Amino acid sequence: MISAFRAKAVKVGAAITVLVVLYFVSALIVFDFGAPSYAYDEEIYNGKDVAIGPKPRGWICGPTYHNVAYSGDEWPFKVYRPICSIWRMIKGFEGPEKQG
Repeated sequence: MISAFRAKAVKVGAAITVLVVLYFVSALIVFDFGAPSYAYDEEIYNGKDVAIGPKPRGWICGPTYHNVAYSGDEWPFKVYRPICSIWRMIKGFEGPEKQG
């Protein structure tokens, strides 16, 4: 009984690990972590530049405002919100006032 439970626990743990790894690997495909995605109509907040997160690659999701800025409602910023938040902290950006 215990070995069957352990085998199932290992399978569930492996599945969760694979999903988490795929989430982070897919973020590397979706975003260009070297460039910020600037929020539309916000430039500076608390003395820092405002960015939503890393810039999505052009073939994934382009800017919505004048081919320069993003609204924050685009799907990459919703799906990868935790990664965008951590990226902003590391790069020294402030988040937009309203984020999708």
